[in-house]
Amino acid sequence: MAFNQLSRDGENPTWRILEFLQRNGSATIKQLEELLGVTTTAVRQHLGSLQSEGYVERRRVSAGVGRPHHVYSLTDKKHDLFACHCDDLALTLLEEVFALEGAEQANRLLSRVSDRLAQKYASEVRSSMLRERVQELAGALYAKGVLVDVEP
Repeated sequence: MAFNQLSRDGENPTWRILEFLQRNGSATIKQLEELLGVTTTAVRQHLGSLQSEGYVERRRVSAGVGRPHHVYSLTDKKHDLFACHCDDLALTLLEEVFALEGAEQANRLLSRVSDRLAQKYASEVRSSMLRERVQELAGALYAKGVLVDVEP
């Protein structure tokens, strides 16, 4: 299966593993069992597929006394699945615009950017109710690989 074409359905166990690893950095088999509510064998099957496709890697961790255990994390191939989160670059650029051009120019720039993004996603945000509009926008961004949380 080509995972970059994988349905981003929140109920798909493979996608749920990928999303959990993206959000949390790494996980143990036990954590993924609890997440999915399935057996160790089922988790290992999902991880095996993800490892064979090059999306997940396993790392051995020694935690003092006792047997070492393994943790699983995403490889750099995750960029095929998730949008680039260039927040540091964007924030730095914005700070420099404020510093070089002043607040008025920076606000004009932000206004233009927000107008362009509004046009880009307008067809996917149809509701007249604010709460529903936010959910629709979150869904559109999520479909593009941006992990979005909407708080009530």
